[in-house]
Amino acid sequence: MFSYRQRLPVCFVQSASFRMSAEKVFTPLVTLSMVIQLDPSVDKLRTVFPGIASQLFKLVNGVHNIVQELQVSPMGIIEMIYPLNEQTDAGLGLNIFNQPALRGGALKTIEAHDIVLNGPLHLVNSNFAMIGRIPILIKNSTLQETFGGNLSMPYNCTDLCYNPATHEKFWGFATAISPLDDLKAGNDSRLGPLKQSHYNWLMTRPYTSTEKQNPALTARNGQFVFANSTRWPSQNAVKTDIHIANAAWEVYLEPQSGWRPSWEKGLIAVAVLCSFVVAVLVATIMASWAQQQKLLGDVMVGVDLRDDLLLL
Repeated sequence: MFSYRQRLPVCFVQSASFRMSAEKVFTPLVTLSMVIQLDPSVDKLRTVFPGIASQLFKLVNGVHNIVQELQVSPMGIIEMIYPLNEQTDAGLGLNIFNQPALRGGALKTIEAHDIVLNGPLHLVNSNFAMIGRIPILIKNSTLQETFGGNLSMPYNCTDLCYNPATHEKFWGFATAISPLDDLKAGNDSRLGPLKQSHYNWLMTRPYTSTEKQNPALTARNGQFVFANSTRWPSQNAVKTDIHIANAAWEVYLEPQSGWRPSWEKGLIAVAVLCSFVVAVLVATIMASWAQQQKLLGDVMVGVDLRDDLLLL
């Protein structure tokens, strides 16, 4: 083992640039939350949702498919999906609060009052993806308010879903699904530099409560392995902790030939970590906060949202 290995820049993986790249996934959620808070009418949202979602897909998805599906769930029931097709329309009408596998995560999201990430994990349609969900809360509401929908409260959620002191009420969720099939299969083009530099790599996350009951799942140090090279890094690999929103992942990297006692090899390892690890993980296009602000503005203007909300 070599001392320079302990000094490899973990901070690069946890840097602001990585967090900003992940905001590429979060932007649709924040946008939909803003739209609904401006006018929480469910009927009006049905009118403008396809146009907003279409603009978000065009602006967020570039060379890589960052978001594959957007959902809106008034009172926890999925009523709007984009794009709507044979694969996605099966989710319409699903009551998130009435599903034992989903209810716990939904309640935690409301309690967090923030975006919560789940996964990466296998979805019902065999897709491997990360799910981001934001709770939408409306101020100055009454307990009986339906926002034009069929329900005044989600299934068995009175305490968390309405605050009588502040009159803030849970409206529902906005959800974004980000595909990670290529990352899991090792075919993601952003893994190319690691392969060309002959690095073994592996990514893990904590087990879900359901996964803990399945001993057949692959593990590394008690964590679920969700992506890896053909050959796993050894126990001498460099490990970094990735924290974004509520998600906690671990990444392991090691040259295929092992660590060598030369400054040249050490510098190569540093360069690889600095240049490529960020690109490997989920959110891909580097963006500044100013660009994110512009993205939100472009979406609002692109669908004439401000005018629509005033006229509807």
